[in-house]
Amino acid sequence: MLVVLVLIAMAAGVLPLTTAAATAPQTAAAATSAYNVTAYLCDWVPWTASDIDAAKLTHINFAFANVSRSGQVIIGDAGVDPTYFNELKKLKNVNPSLKTLISVGGWTWSTNFHAAALTDASRTTFADSAVAFMKNYGFDGVDIDWEYPNQPGNGNPYGPEDKHNFTLMLQKLREKLDAQGTADGGKHYLLTIASGASQTYAQNVELSQLQQYIDFVNIMTYDFYGSWEGTTGHASALMDPSGQNQFSVDSAVKIHMNNGVPANKIVVGCAFYGHSWSGVTNSNNGLYQSFSGSANDEITYTQLASSYINKNGYTRYWDSQAKAPYLWNGNTFVSYDDEQSLQEKAAYVKSKGLGGAMFWEYTQDFSGTLLTALWNNLNSGAETVAAPTFSPAAGTYNSPQSVAISCATAGTTIRYTTDGSTPTAASTVYSAPISITSGVVTVKAVASKSGMTDSAVASATYTITPVNQVAAPTFNPAAGTYTTAQSVTIACATPDAVIRYTTDGSTPTSASSVYTGAISVAKTTTIKAIATKTGMADSTVITSAYTINDGTISPWAPNTAYKVGDKVSYGGKNYTCRQSHTSLPGWEPSNVPALWQQL
Repeated sequence: MLVVLVLIAMAAGVLPLTTAAATAPQTAAAATSAYNVTAYLCDWVPWTASDIDAAKLTHINFAFANVSRSGQVIIGDAGVDPTYFNELKKLKNVNPSLKTLISVGGWTWSTNFHAAALTDASRTTFADSAVAFMKNYGFDGVDIDWEYPNQPGNGNPYGPEDKHNFTLMLQKLREKLDAQGTADGGKHYLLTIASGASQTYAQNVELSQLQQYIDFVNIMTYDFYGSWEGTTGHASALMDPSGQNQFSVDSAVKIHMNNGVPANKIVVGCAFYGHSWSGVTNSNNGLYQSFSGSANDEITYTQLASSYINKNGYTRYWDSQAKAPYLWNGNTFVSYDDEQSLQEKAAYVKSKGLGGAMFWEYTQDFSGTLLTALWNNLNSGAETVAAPTFSPAAGTYNSPQSVAISCATAGTTIRYTTDGSTPTAASTVYSAPISITSGVVTVKAVASKSGMTDSAVASATYTITPVNQVAAPTFNPAAGTYTTAQSVTIACATPDAVIRYTTDGSTPTSASSVYTGAISVAKTTTIKAIATKTGMADSTVITSAYTINDGTISPWAPNTAYKVGDKVSYGGKNYTCRQSHTSLPGWEPSNVPALWQQL
């Protein structure tokens, strides 16, 4: 599933750190849900049926099938997709009620939608081929991801006729699906679309008319902020009271409902990945600030959990107005979805009587953490306890803090930990403020009440930095992968501090080299630094790792055939190919994450 910000869309799949072992899935009881829990599942990250928790899904939209120049639905990657189609069939042994849909198009393959929708003859050809594809490969329906009618998207042909032709295309497809269903003994085949979240999208389609032909509309309510913006922000906020961007799940739902889409057909989107910006102005914990460094639109939740969330200097914050989490380390801002924000979105779906929630994309969290949170919160028969809150908020302080934990739901019991572990029924019961006197402490809390579903786990990290401790060193450029040698400078905000460093990965000591000027990094190197000053406590040790391309990776070039696994360099970074394609101007790796994964 790919997203819209007026004319800009970004694909979001990224390679996971690990995959589960390939073992045969076991038959289990069918999942039942009052709401859709829909996963987009891609073909450019390896997976097997054993990696997918089908018992917590109602629908899987496989991404993607292509549209040929002749306007027919064709297989996206003939080398791997048939294998994945067989894996999808295995998942129905786990969850017989699971519905699978072939998603057609996406950001990369929407080029030929305009022509396919142009005439009744072309629409018939498209619809016939879509139904044949569905039947041939054992799907239960078709999901149309045209990005976008009457908008250029990824440099696609478009025109004002798209607005009505999209409706006619869906009408034709509904007719053909119903005819096939009748021939198959009265079966109902599903038809859904992936829609943009903006008013611009709504103005270029006929939502009030097309909704009668579809079962659900999956709104791409993510990528509200990204590298294309001049400032940081929440990429998938539930609410946007700030007035900074005007995009939110709430605004997108209202746009669709105001344009005639019934609430029970609306499925809202969740992001199993994050966006980051570096070189961010150090104000407001990085939120809604300008940035001068690089941006990354494809950090998987797997990567966030292992290396970012309350790790490596990042502190998690919660925006109670936007109902969204974010990370900040003094330089880099990260926006993402987590268990708490998914709890809020699930509660919103219930309160509005919506059809459910979907997410892009399954392989970005093989741990199942986010899926479990989404499923449990949508399908809990009882009301869910509000997540605990902390006062003062997470952050860095110059003196010991007394942290109070509270819950908006009356009569709850709060259990917490201070070692970063997830609280359980055996954890300490909160009864008085927690004293945090030094170091870095992560407090996690969960609230429970008889007859209600436990809250999401809330987390807050506190860093106690005495006023007489030297500030931590900072590096420029930031750690990362580069194609050329880098000149790395180290700085310290404490005047007259002495910086000592190592380049072999060892912890610097009083005997280590004193920093006097830029360090030339011509090969892969890990730099660690500490700052000291007489009469003050030493700073914390900071690590910055640099990967330098060894010259075996060729620069990206247009009009070149690339296959899955090929590696290229572009803009000082290395990428690996996700989908076989022939490159075109404008398809630079940084612009098309559906095709390229940054290394």
